[in-house]
Amino acid sequence: MDIVQWIGVWVFGAAAAACLVAGTRPWPLLGLANACFAIEAAVSWRRRLPETIRSAVSEATGSLGLLHLATLLLVIAAGLFVLAKLRQPAADGANSGAATATLLSALLFLVDTASLGGIDTLLYREANGLPVIGWLWSLLGAATILAALSAARRSGANKR
Repeated sequence: MDIVQWIGVWVFGAAAAACLVAGTRPWPLLGLANACFAIEAAVSWRRRLPETIRSAVSEATGSLGLLHLATLLLVIAAGLFVLAKLRQPAADGANSGAATATLLSALLFLVDTASLGGIDTLLYREANGLPVIGWLWSLLGAATILAALSAARRSGANKR
């Protein structure tokens, strides 16, 4: 594993633990999602996913343009969902910061999986000795952790 994978494992693992311990809504979905991000950071299945899909559907279709279009539409839909979530206050008045950061993490994984050329070049360009994707994972994981702990402190979830 390289440094970016280690960062993903640690930051998303800590985010999963923070969401589970804090009981952040929607519980336990946020903890489970961040745990899956940590696992994915370690094993990098997303690198093989497009090729696996391509080989699975190669007999059904001769052109992969449709697959790329579907992936791009999925990324756009996820982005619109995140934007809608950012603009919509939580139904119960609770802070949805952990959910928003987790959705943004999912969007980042989708964008990286879609392998959109120029975006990949940007995500893997080094900035202060670390690829940009490592910095983004760190920021999103830290935002999830801080939002989960902040929501737990405000709600008194850890008080007995």
